[in-house]
Amino acid sequence: MRAHSDQVVKTILVLLTLMIAGISAADQTPRSFFADRTAKAPGDTLTVIISELASTTTTATTKLAKTDKAGASLSSPELGTRNWSGGLNSDFSGGGEIDREGRFIAKLAVTVKAVDAQGNLHVEGEQEIVVNREKQHLRLTGVVRQEDLAADNTIESWRIRDAHIEFVGSGDLAKKQTPGLITRILSWFGIV
Repeated sequence: MRAHSDQVVKTILVLLTLMIAGISAADQTPRSFFADRTAKAPGDTLTVIISELASTTTTATTKLAKTDKAGASLSSPELGTRNWSGGLNSDFSGGGEIDREGRFIAKLAVTVKAVDAQGNLHVEGEQEIVVNREKQHLRLTGVVRQEDLAADNTIESWRIRDAHIEFVGSGDLAKKQTPGLITRILSWFGIV
């Protein structure tokens, strides 16, 4: 009985030692508990916190006015004095305003594809979500400086150089938001 309890104690001590050393029982790869876990090499993963706010306001005003006047007078003893006058007036006033604001918030895990000579990480990642037959596709590429990575291996999207963030949807809702063929043709001719 005592040999059995000694064996249990030894097994528990071995498991505790493995946990403290950070050795994974699955792959037997040693990992220090205090090691830096931020991405450094191709194949490493980091998390991008996407928080983008875009706001655009454009205003245009056009005014045009033109006035032409002409007059003539003719006098003769038989006809008396005749006056003729004419005028042309043209007035145009137009304007337009565009006000657009958009906010986009998401988190995306990206993979380091390459590391350049300066140590910058070239990252790329994509995610696809399908809810009720609506497909949302999120894709991000860019360049991350290692010193911009937070201790939890995350980075805000505004810190990524040459960031290309693409968020596209497809499905019934996306189709309803697209103008029809006739509207697009009339818009091309400037009618709509």
